[in-house]
Amino acid sequence: MSHEQSKTIQDQKTGKWVNVPGVLNGKPLTDSEVEELYAQGKLKPLGRKDYKKLPTAEYMAEKRSTQSREPGTRQGIRPPGARR
Repeated sequence: MSHEQSKTIQDQKTGKWVNVPGVLNGKPLTDSEVEELYAQGKLKPLGRKDYKKLPTAEYMAEKRSTQSREPGTRQGIRPPGARR
Protein backbone atom coordinates (compact mmCIF):
# COMPACT_ATOMS: atom_id res chain seq x y z
CA MET A 1 0.00 0.00 0.00
CA SER A 2 1.27 3.45 -0.87
CA HIS A 3 1.30 6.23 1.71
CA GLU A 4 1.18 9.74 0.42
CA GLN A 5 3.26 12.37 2.17
CA SER A 6 2.53 15.98 1.37
CA LYS A 7 3.59 19.39 2.53
CA THR A 8 1.47 22.52 2.67
CA ILE A 9 3.25 25.64 1.45
CA GLN A 10 2.27 29.15 0.49
CA ASP A 11 2.58 30.04 -3.19
CA GLN A 12 4.80 33.11 -3.25
CA LYS A 13 3.15 34.49 -6.40
CA THR A 14 -0.51 34.15 -5.39
CA GLY A 15 -0.31 34.05 -1.60
CA LYS A 16 -2.59 30.99 -1.62
CA TRP A 17 -1.83 27.66 0.05
CA VAL A 18 -1.05 24.49 -1.89
CA ASN A 19 -0.42 20.86 -0.99
CA VAL A 20 2.54 19.39 -2.84
CA PRO A 21 4.34 16.04 -2.69
CA GLY A 22 6.83 15.74 0.17
CA VAL A 23 8.69 12.87 -1.51
CA LEU A 24 10.36 12.87 -4.92
CA ASN A 25 11.73 9.68 -6.50
CA GLY A 26 11.45 7.94 -3.12
CA LYS A 27 13.47 10.62 -1.31
CA PRO A 28 11.81 12.68 1.46
CA LEU A 29 12.20 16.40 0.78
CA THR A 30 13.00 19.16 3.27
CA ASP A 31 10.72 22.18 3.47
CA SER A 32 13.26 24.33 1.61
CA GLU A 33 13.64 21.70 -1.14
CA VAL A 34 9.86 21.56 -1.54
CA GLU A 35 9.59 25.34 -1.82
CA GLU A 36 12.47 25.55 -4.30
CA LEU A 37 11.18 22.72 -6.51
CA TYR A 38 7.66 24.17 -6.45
CA ALA A 39 8.95 27.62 -7.43
CA GLN A 40 10.86 26.00 -10.32
CA GLY A 41 7.69 24.24 -11.47
CA LYS A 42 9.10 20.79 -10.74
CA LEU A 43 6.40 20.01 -8.16
CA LYS A 44 2.71 20.37 -8.95
CA PRO A 45 -0.11 20.76 -6.42
CA LEU A 46 -1.96 17.64 -5.30
CA GLY A 47 -5.72 17.54 -5.77
CA ARG A 48 -7.30 20.97 -5.94
CA LYS A 49 -4.80 23.60 -7.00
CA ASP A 50 -4.92 26.14 -4.16
CA TYR A 51 -6.69 27.27 -1.00
CA LYS A 52 -7.29 30.72 0.44
CA LYS A 53 -6.90 29.58 4.04
CA LEU A 54 -4.14 27.51 5.63
CA PRO A 55 -6.49 25.44 7.86
CA THR A 56 -8.49 24.35 4.81
CA ALA A 57 -5.33 23.36 2.92
CA GLU A 58 -4.06 21.38 5.91
CA TYR A 59 -7.45 19.70 6.36
CA MET A 60 -7.52 18.64 2.72
CA ALA A 61 -3.94 17.31 2.92
CA GLU A 62 -4.87 15.20 5.95
CA LYS A 63 -8.07 14.01 4.27
CA ARG A 64 -6.15 13.00 1.16
CA SER A 65 -3.54 11.20 3.26
CA THR A 66 -6.23 9.39 5.27
CA GLN A 67 -8.02 8.30 2.10
CA SER A 68 -4.80 6.90 0.65
CA ARG A 69 -4.34 4.80 3.83
CA GLU A 70 -7.94 3.64 4.14
CA PRO A 71 -9.48 2.24 0.94
CA GLY A 72 -13.17 2.98 0.66
CA THR A 73 -13.08 6.10 2.86
CA ARG A 74 -16.08 8.30 2.17
CA GLN A 75 -15.34 11.07 -0.26
CA GLY A 76 -16.94 14.48 -0.45
CA ILE A 77 -16.44 15.30 3.23
CA ARG A 78 -16.40 19.04 3.76
CA PRO A 79 -13.99 20.82 6.12
CA PRO A 80 -15.45 22.24 9.32
CA GLY A 81 -17.43 25.41 8.63
CA ALA A 82 -17.61 24.86 4.87
CA ARG A 83 -20.87 25.68 3.11
CA ARG A 84 -22.66 23.46 0.63
